[in-house]
Amino acid sequence: MLFPELDDPKAVAKNVGGLVRWANGHDELGAATLSRIPYALGLIRQNS
Repeated sequence: MLFPELDDPKAVAKNVGGLVRWANGHDELGAATLSRIPYALGLIRQNS
């Protein structure tokens, strides 16, 4: 799945493909609190 195809109305995911840094892909997602984990898991499941 390409980053623009991700349904992320809260805009918590970032496209980091153009940045020069060590990474394991082109997308970045963080969950600052436990209450945001279900939303983050929903984003992850879109790509599986």
